[in-house]
Amino acid sequence: MTCIEARGLRKRFENTTALAGIDLRVEEGRILGLIGPNGAGKTTALNAILGLTSFEGELKVRCGDDTFTAKAGTFVTMPRDVPHGFIVESGTPVRMLNLMTPGGGEGFFVDAGRPALADGMPPAGPLEIDRLRQASVKYGSEIVGPPLTSTAH
Repeated sequence: MTCIEARGLRKRFENTTALAGIDLRVEEGRILGLIGPNGAGKTTALNAILGLTSFEGELKVRCGDDTFTAKAGTFVTMPRDVPHGFIVESGTPVRMLNLMTPGGGEGFFVDAGRPALADGMPPAGPLEIDRLRQASVKYGSEIVGPPLTSTAH
């Protein structure tokens, strides 16, 4: 059984690429060692896998009654049963690591999202509320509103 899997981890610090598309899979009961010189990206990879760093872009996040901005490097915890959501605020795509426990909730994003028709980010489109509601029922969530709106565009 896989206990850690990461695909395509990327992280840049200004003009330096720390992670360039790292794929990693650790099976239960296995030990993994990251070996390399200082600056090779070992700590950055671990922080990303543990959810201790975001990658690129900027989000507006609402968790309960609090709304705040999350930029690269921000760690956000959104507890179960507390209404929460986010919207992209930057003019560029957001790349982040989203960890959910217990597992299985990632299927919400697959079911509620749209498949990519080409490499890269799909063009922005209107929210498909019915699709979101159907996926939320399937994964034991509830869509509450109103949705966040972007102030950046």
